[in-house]
Amino acid sequence: MNNKILVNFTNNDITYEEKLDIMIGGLCPAILPMSVLHRDCQIIGYYDISGYKALSQWENLNTQIVFLIIEKIITAIEQCKQYLFFLEDYVINVNTIYVDKECRDVRFIYISDHTHEKPNQKIERLLFQLKDIITPKGKVYLDRLRELISKEGMTTVKMKYIISKLSQEIVCDI
Repeated sequence: MNNKILVNFTNNDITYEEKLDIMIGGLCPAILPMSVLHRDCQIIGYYDISGYKALSQWENLNTQIVFLIIEKIITAIEQCKQYLFFLEDYVINVNTIYVDKECRDVRFIYISDHTHEKPNQKIERLLFQLKDIITPKGKVYLDRLRELISKEGMTTVKMKYIISKLSQEIVCDI
C-alpha cells in the first residue's frame, strides 16, 4: 500500500518561501505535512497520507457523515486562510481532500491552481463531485446545499450555518 503522494511544483507554484516552510513544518492543521526534494527549478513534494483516504476512494457514505465532512472542509478552508493559503490558489476536489478512517479529521494536499476559478464555484463543483460517494437519498440534500450556497458573496460562516441547518433536517428525516 502506497502511503505517499508525489506532487511536482515549479518555483512559481509556491509564491513565497514561508508557504513552503509552513507545508514542510506541518504548521497549518488543514494541510498534510510535506517533505521536499529540490531539483533544478522544481520542488518535488511528498505527502504522507498514512491513516487517510482521498474522498474519491470513499463510497456509499450516509448523508450525515458527508455533511460532517463538508463542514470540516469549510473549517479547513478557513484554517488555510490563517496561513495565507487562499482557496483561489489551490485545487480542491475529491482527489486533494483526505479524510481519516474515523471521518474526524480532514486535510488537504496543496496543489497550485492557475484556473482563476472563484472560491464559491470551486465549492459548488466539489459538492457535485461528492454525489459519487453519497447514498442516493443524500444526493437530494447535496443538490439543495449547492443551490443555497451558489449565491454570490456567500461567506464560509454562512455556509457553515446552512450546513448546520440541513444537518438538523437530515437527522430528523432519518
